[in-house]
Amino acid sequence: MKLSLILISTVTFCLLFQNCNIKKSSTTKLKTIPFDSIKTTTPEEIFDLTDVTVIPLETSKAFLISDNVRLKISDKNIFILDLSSKQMFRFNEEGHFLNTIGSIGEGPKEYLHPVDFIIDTIKKSVEILENIPSAFVKRYNYDGSFISEFKFDFSAISFIKDKSSNYYFYCGINDYSGDKYRVKYTDSTKIYAELFKNTGKPGIGYFPYDIDIFSDNRNGIFFKEHFFSSIYLLDKDSVRKIIEFDFGEHSFYPEDLAKIESTAKFLSTLTEKGFYGFMSLLSYNDTFLFNLIFQSNNGVKIYYLLYDSGNNKIVKTSFDEKSSLFWNGRLRGFQNDKFIFTLDAINTKSVSNQLPSLKSKFQNVNEDDNPVILIFKNKIKT
Repeated sequence: MKLSLILISTVTFCLLFQNCNIKKSSTTKLKTIPFDSIKTTTPEEIFDLTDVTVIPLETSKAFLISDNVRLKISDKNIFILDLSSKQMFRFNEEGHFLNTIGSIGEGPKEYLHPVDFIIDTIKKSVEILENIPSAFVKRYNYDGSFISEFKFDFSAISFIKDKSSNYYFYCGINDYSGDKYRVKYTDSTKIYAELFKNTGKPGIGYFPYDIDIFSDNRNGIFFKEHFFSSIYLLDKDSVRKIIEFDFGEHSFYPEDLAKIESTAKFLSTLTEKGFYGFMSLLSYNDTFLFNLIFQSNNGVKIYYLLYDSGNNKIVKTSFDEKSSLFWNGRLRGFQNDKFIFTLDAINTKSVSNQLPSLKSKFQNVNEDDNPVILIFKNKIKT
């Protein structure tokens, strides 16, 4: 993972969330997890490095892909939204290019500012979210042909669809529109519920550029935010806090926002004492995979937490820039008990030096090629 991207996620977009007012709450007991008490293990004990699936993505000037992407693997397809080029691509499971999804433009079937997408495996369609000037969802067939669209008057940076084919949109803070809530629950025509109320000072932040804000598994849809240590289960207009991580003196809570004098002062204080931020929340069955970053004036440290909620087992691992694979690789998914990463082609040489078993799988990869997809099995059986 490139340090510049880490700092962008944790500093440039370290912008302030507000107090969380919930419309409904469950009385189910909350699971509190002290971070320091979590068993520490090595990455090799979580990720099976002896049996790695490597998928080099086909490269062409017509579809060059950056490292700033959203990626999903579904129906033997690899779908990639490149947030830098603002284009959507489809590859087959071997990495061969198939087609683009939609196109860039201002026309009714085009998009200009895509930020997220979801795959509807039942309808065999892709839904792309734009966030400027407001939430605009455009549906396409797998072959890229346009189906339909709908929009709302709020802006959003991420979304997910539930089993009822309704949507949760994450709005973050939008001081310019004055939106009072961070999450909307809707269908394609109306808003059913607004969740997580913004009640702090105006004019202290922009949209937080969060990653994997929502995650779904057989138990429902889960939600997290970058600074706050709580994980929520969403059910229509109901919100239930199910996990709370305790980071001790490095914890940051919604009530702390009342003490903020300015964004600059907040960031300075936070990095001085150090803080944890949730980069990603991924889940499969009863297992959650958290990607955390600890940021302070002394540097950056990356963590992965694997939590089996069914058996109440949790482990963590950490690494720094000495681990070329996990430092330069980007976690993209957790499906069928397997971890999905992307690795920039330029970093394949350093990774193969650390893991000689991958050298033969990287032999046809050039430094200026598209990223490589790496899939690891989960060694911790949950």
